[in-house]
Amino acid sequence: MSKKIPLLFPLLLLFSMIAISANGYGEEGNGPIPVIDTHIHLYDLDRLPGLPWPEKDDKFLYKSMLSNDYNKVIAENNLAGVIVVEASPRVSDNDWVLHHTQKYQNKYLGLIGALEFDKKTFKDDLERLCVNERFLGLRIGTQSLDQPLNKDYLKDPVVLNNLQHLSDAGKALDVLIFKLNLDDVIFMAKKYPKLKIVINHLGSVKIDGKDPDVEWQNKMKESASYPNVYCKVSSVMQQCSDKPASTDANYYKNVLENVFSVFGEDRIIYGSNWPCTIRDGDFSGQLKVVRDFFTPKGRTVLEKLFYKNAQKVYGFKMK
Repeated sequence: MSKKIPLLFPLLLLFSMIAISANGYGEEGNGPIPVIDTHIHLYDLDRLPGLPWPEKDDKFLYKSMLSNDYNKVIAENNLAGVIVVEASPRVSDNDWVLHHTQKYQNKYLGLIGALEFDKKTFKDDLERLCVNERFLGLRIGTQSLDQPLNKDYLKDPVVLNNLQHLSDAGKALDVLIFKLNLDDVIFMAKKYPKLKIVINHLGSVKIDGKDPDVEWQNKMKESASYPNVYCKVSSVMQQCSDKPASTDANYYKNVLENVFSVFGEDRIIYGSNWPCTIRDGDFSGQLKVVRDFFTPKGRTVLEKLFYKNAQKVYGFKMK
């Protein structure tokens, strides 16, 4: 019997290692941390009748960006998965993303779509999208990209009813701080307490290596006072006023520390904003900046930032 024990131990150890690494990342506390990129855009410029974004004079982005292009990013950075954010409010463009990524659904975990909240067809369109389990929510703030939103947009009873429909459906709301602002986030968070709201791109703050704008700080703090509001740590380099963007995490410290201090470890979510990342460096560079800043805060924070909080908000399944 004593001679068999040394043989059994290596076998048990081997089985343990296999179980730990079965998903390629290991259990909590072991191995690399899975990274879910919750913010990329895919589009095909050859599709008719054309797209409202990107603009034709955009030398960086005005070319088709398809799953095959982003698959290279996934491989180079060992990403566990990705969520596509639709920039066009046309129903057909939402359908296209879901169809285009279907064959890679083990990595393309879902879609944050876009619909026009001021349309009476919204509820029907939403219900149809909800049939697909990879439909995770909608983004607001990109509607009618070629024209400004009505200043009373969030007073329109059709818009308000449709936001309630989204909340009732249990889907998330991403908010682009572009045509909407942080006051709008605060209004929606208060009015729809069960709606999970995700501020995109660090609230579109300007990053210049100094203390961020005081008004932004105050509005982000007020937004974070509502437990249903989250912040996406995305488009980090694109918010830089200095070009080319710095690759030193200390340059972003004041903004990232501010976001972390008000939202805490449970309400921050990582995203890249690819392919916009090519404007100011590369994908790997901006991911490194985020990692370098948050790594000293410990593994638990990194796990929440890179995948756990996203799972909680969007409800996707890890493949």
